Amino acid sequence: AVEMIKSGALDYLVKTPENFSNIRWCIERSIREWTSMEERRKAQDELQQKNEQLSAVNKEMIKVVEELQESREKAIESDRLKSAFLSNMSHEIRTPMNGILGFANLLSEKDRSEEEKRNYIQIINDCGNQLLVILNDLIDIAKIEANQMMVNVCQVQVHELMEDIYNMFAPKVDRAIRFSYEPGEDDQDISITTDPVRLKQILNNLVSNAIKFTINGSISFGFRTKESIIEFFVKDTGIGITEDQKEKIFHRFMQADVSTTRSFGGTGLGLSISKALVEMLGGMIWVEST
Repeated sequence: AVEMIKSGALDYLVKTPENFSNIRWCIERSIREWTSMEERRKAQDELQQKNEQLSAVNKEMIKVVEELQESREKAIESDRLKSAFLSNMSHEIRTPMNGILGFANLLSEKDRSEEEKRNYIQIINDCGNQLLVILNDLIDIAKIEANQMMVNVCQVQVHELMEDIYNMFAPKVDRAIRFSYEPGEDDQDISITTDPVRLKQILNNLVSNAIKFTINGSISFGFRTKESIIEFFVKDTGIGITEDQKEKIFHRFMQADVSTTRSFGGTGLGLSISKALVEMLGGMIWVEST
């Protein structure tokens, strides 16, 4: 009997004539116990399944809460950045506007010499061009946000386009800074299919930034062919950028930090526009800095 119960029997009965009357009762009891065990096992299985489902739901809820918290933090940061951007933008627009209005008033004074008037007109033109750049950036970022930016591709002689950029910026670079255009060896006859206006806009932004942030040393730009791709570069000995800020500078309304805006000016839109245009043209943009 002990061995049989150890092996899993629910009950046992010694078969004697006296015990025959108990067989039915023993069988029914065993069936009841077996049924009860099966029901308990089924209930345990269902309970375990419910626990697993609740655990999965709980994990999903935790993930949703984390995502909501992250979205909230991003929204707060975005709101802060946009407020800072609007404040900075109002300053950027007022500065050239003040220059235009102020020197226009000086031009109206009768006792100004011709030399002074020519200088005032030059300052007004410079302020007007500065204001035009800001407005163009605002229009471009609005088009990008609305997915309405268009590109018109055609065959472009890269060397000619790069020389145009050099000739435009060379007179503006401080003489203490060495400014150079470096085409790749045997690459001067390279032509690509792209939007020349947008490609020039991208490179203008990068070269302009290099000039803005380089106090001394050198600035160089150019291109290299690498197997099936062409790599454009702008290199300078400017202020550099930290590792954790490398991705931020490509975000809209973002510069490396607020002090950069105060020290050097700018809207913080140039690199985000450049990144959007590069990606529209099927390319990639990145920064390397020490």
